[in-house]
Amino acid sequence: MPQIPQYQQRTRATSGELGPGPQRSAGGGFMLAAELAKTAEKIQLSKEAWQLADATAKATGELEQIRGQLEADEDFDTHSSRFLEQAQAIREKYGEQLGGVSARAFRDDFERIAQSNAGQVAINAQKLKAQKVRTEIGNTLFDLSQLTGQDPVTDEAIHSQARLAVETGAQNGNLSFAERNALMQKFDTDSSEAAIRRDMLADPELAERRLASGGYPRLSGEAQAIWAQRVSDAAYSAQQRRLATEERDYRMSERAQKERADELSKEGDTLLASNKLTPKWIESHSRELDPADKRYFYSKLTGGAGDGPRDSTRYANLRERAGLGEDVRDEAREALHRGEIRSSDFDRILGEVEGSRPSWYRRGTEYISTMSGVSDLNPDPAAAATKATMLDQWNDWASAHPKASVTEAQTAYQDIVSHNSLVQMNGLPMPKFAVGNRLALDIDSTEAQTAKAFQDGRIDKAQFEREALLLQRWRQALAPQGTKK
Repeated sequence: MPQIPQYQQRTRATSGELGPGPQRSAGGGFMLAAELAKTAEKIQLSKEAWQLADATAKATGELEQIRGQLEADEDFDTHSSRFLEQAQAIREKYGEQLGGVSARAFRDDFERIAQSNAGQVAINAQKLKAQKVRTEIGNTLFDLSQLTGQDPVTDEAIHSQARLAVETGAQNGNLSFAERNALMQKFDTDSSEAAIRRDMLADPELAERRLASGGYPRLSGEAQAIWAQRVSDAAYSAQQRRLATEERDYRMSERAQKERADELSKEGDTLLASNKLTPKWIESHSRELDPADKRYFYSKLTGGAGDGPRDSTRYANLRERAGLGEDVRDEAREALHRGEIRSSDFDRILGEVEGSRPSWYRRGTEYISTMSGVSDLNPDPAAAATKATMLDQWNDWASAHPKASVTEAQTAYQDIVSHNSLVQMNGLPMPKFAVGNRLALDIDSTEAQTAKAFQDGRIDKAQFEREALLLQRWRQALAPQGTKK
C-alpha cells in the first residue's frame, strides 16, 4: 500500500476528509495561498494609507504653526514667500519618509494644500499690515491731540501734522475713505477732551462756564453731556475746598487777631498802670485793639468820660474836608494827640473818610459849609461850633437814611441849616429838639425832649452834652440882664 505524503495527510486531517484525494487537496492549498497574498497586499495598502494620512495630518499641522508664527512677525511683505519656502521643506521631508506611490500622492495633495494656505497667508498679511498702520496712525493722532489747546497757531500746525499722518497711511491702500474720516473725527474729539480735561484741572469753574457757552464745539452732544457732569462735579468739589480753605483762613485770622488784641490789652493795662499810656500809642494800635479796650483806654486818659474840650474850628474844618472826600486821617490823629478834638470826634472823622456815602452826601456837606459862613477870613468860633453841629447832624441823618432820594436829602440838609441858623440873639443856633420857635423857645420842654432823645438812644452822649451846653447858653441868653453871670 503506497504511503500518503505528509502535506496530504495534514490537508485531509485539517479538512476532515476520510479518503484519498490528492488533486483536491492540492487545489485547496493554491487557493489559500492566493487569499493570503491578497490579505497581505491589503494589509500593505492599508499601512501605506495610514502612513499617508498621518504624514498629511502632521504636515498640515506644521503649516498651521508656521501661519501662527508669521502672524506675530511684522515683516508682512515676506509672509507669503517665507510660507511657501517652509511648506516646500515640509513637503520634501514627509515625501522622503513615505517613498513610492504614497510619496507622489502626498506631494500632490500637500502642494494643493500649501498653495491654498499661501493665498490665505498673503491676504492675512495685508490685513495685518493695514491694521498695524491704523493702530500706529491712531496712536500718533492721539499723542498729537494731547498737545492741542495751547494757542490757535500751534493747534493749526498740529492739525496739519494729523492730516499728513492720515494721508501718508492711506497711500498704499491701507485706509479707506471712511476710515480716514473716522480717524480725523476721533482726533477732533480727543483734542477737545484733552483741552477740557486741562481746563478742568486748572480751573473747574472756568471750564464749566466755557462748556456751557459752547467753548468746545468739536465735542459730540453725548460727549458734552458726559463732560458737563464731570466738570460740574469738579467745580463743586473745588468750590467746597475753596470755601473750606477760606473758612479755615478766616478762623485762623480771627484767632490771630483776638490773640493780638489780648496782647495789646495787657500791654495797654501795663502802660496805664505806669502812667505811660498815650493817645499816640492807642492810635498806633487802633486797628488791632478791641473797640471796647480802645474806649476804655481813652476814657482813662481823659479822666473818665473820654470827651474833653475840643477846638470847634479845627473839628469843623476836618469834618468838612472828610465829608468832601479828602483823606484827613493823619491830621485827625495829630489833632487828637494834641487834644484839639475828642476821641468821639476822631471816630466820626474816621468813619467819614472810610465809609461809603451816596452822591447826595457831598452836596449836603458843601451846602452846609457854604451856609455856615465860616472861612479863613471869618474864623468865628461860635459859627464854627454851629458848623460842626450841622455837619454832625447831617452825618447822623445820612447814616439813618442811606437809601434816601436826592429830593429827600436836599430837604434834610436845608432843614438842618434852617434849624441851626444863627439866631439874632447872641448868634445861637436852635436846639435840635427845640419846643417853640426862635422868639419863644421853651427851654424846660426842650431840655425834657433832649433828655428823652438821649434815653431812647436817638443821640449819643457827645451829642447830648453838646445840646445841653447849647440849652445852657440859651437859658443864659434869655435870662433877664440882671441875672446873667
